[in-house]
Amino acid sequence: MKFWLALLALGFLGACRPPLAAAAAQLSPSAAAAGAIVLQADDARRAAFAGADPKPLETYFGGRSLMNLRLQIGSLALRGLRRVEILEARRLVHQGGLPGQPELVLEIRAREQTGEGWSTVLRQWRARLGRQGDRWLVLDDCDLPPVAWWSKS
Repeated sequence: MKFWLALLALGFLGACRPPLAAAAAQLSPSAAAAGAIVLQADDARRAAFAGADPKPLETYFGGRSLMNLRLQIGSLALRGLRRVEILEARRLVHQGGLPGQPELVLEIRAREQTGEGWSTVLRQWRARLGRQGDRWLVLDDCDLPPVAWWSKS
């Protein structure tokens, strides 16, 4: 009798657990969703630096990334500067990471103005996503040094 009760209890517990696919979806967003988040975060970052206003960042960034970007924008604003970047091209060159911490790298080619002059920049920006509340946000990011760049054919 105890065996049947235990088996019945296990059946009920199994019915309460989400399906494996649903659990995996909570661990990481789909590749397409992660890519969309990072592209939107890149646009928000560009807008925040151009306007010297960190407000656009709050929808896409959290944790250490949000704090660091606010400090960078504040530092420029204190000196009366903005960083305007006109995007010429960007492409996803890497997508990986760990479950619950997807990592994407964008290669960005742009014209940039800080102060009076314009320069052309080519950089790779790494963004690591994490779940904050019910949303996926960029929680850690950096421009990679050229020796750490990803190449994609």
